[in-house]
Amino acid sequence: MIKKSLIIFVITAMLISSFSISVFATENKVTYSDVDASTSEGAAIYKLTENGIVEGNGDGTFAPKNSVTRAEFCKMVNNVWKYTEKADTGFADVNGSHWYYDHVLIGKKAGYIQGFEDGTFRGENPVTREEACTFVCRVAGLYDLPYTKNINDAVSDWAMPYVKKVLANGFIKLETGDTLRATENMTRGEVASLLAPFVKADAVVTPNTGTVVGGSAGGGGSAGGGGSTGGGGPTKKDYTSENATVVKNLKIARNELSSKKSTFTAPQQEIIAVMIDVIDSVIADKADYKISTSAIYSRYSEDISEAVSIFKSFDEEGQGLFVSKISQLDSTVFNFLQDFFGIDFSDI
Repeated sequence: MIKKSLIIFVITAMLISSFSISVFATENKVTYSDVDASTSEGAAIYKLTENGIVEGNGDGTFAPKNSVTRAEFCKMVNNVWKYTEKADTGFADVNGSHWYYDHVLIGKKAGYIQGFEDGTFRGENPVTREEACTFVCRVAGLYDLPYTKNINDAVSDWAMPYVKKVLANGFIKLETGDTLRATENMTRGEVASLLAPFVKADAVVTPNTGTVVGGSAGGGGSAGGGGSTGGGGPTKKDYTSENATVVKNLKIARNELSSKKSTFTAPQQEIIAVMIDVIDSVIADKADYKISTSAIYSRYSEDISEAVSIFKSFDEEGQGLFVSKISQLDSTVFNFLQDFFGIDFSDI
């Protein structure tokens, strides 16, 4: 069930970005003449609008193709993750006369921005796609899932680990020809699509508390330096001294999966089979190490990646059906997973 939990994280993130967003679009109260709510990007825009993250232009439009400044992106991130605490010092080019002064201090305190090597923030510059990936990667604490696919256009060296992590976790995808346009400006619609999976009514969705990539100080450095201290997610319970309890719950989870396996389709059963295999491996290996989230992931990352790949191969409807069935498992199993991994499955 360790396997299932990690897969559920990815499923939850992808589900929120596809299914819950599309459902939400039917409930919004604001309409924009230039936004199609039936598209995933349009639904994301409306989701952020309804939750007070973004606003329109006052003329009934949203301008989804317009660029977003670094300061505007900072404000959105602060709104999504509900940061309010400010750093004591800021940047050489940001002072109290700038509308975004407080937002930049808040972003600096949260740890997802450090500015450029010359001590500036350049808040009015457009945020690039790789910069946006860096900010989100730092603040969301994404899993270190392996990503081996080639990106066939330019990505700055300092941004590459962040970009790959966001790609591996499914929050952005490569485009035609396996390109990313990493150094191009990110549009308002693209920013909405990136941030919407982390938003739900009155709370931020934090998929996990995986290791955040530490930083490069290089290049133009919106990525400049250091790991993240902000955001994070729910604190995981330390099970390292409770192997017997964990194993007991894993066995319950395994029995639940085995008994319900026949209710899944053949492709879905491939994921269930991987889950069961990992549970068996964890139980068999328990004498060699103390069971903990980091230990599980380091030992079984290849299996985790395999199951995630199977899930990603499903179309939108197939992903929804799989999640729907998973959510019907015994509540005791779900409670154990939520406790062990600090993941809230209530959004499934």
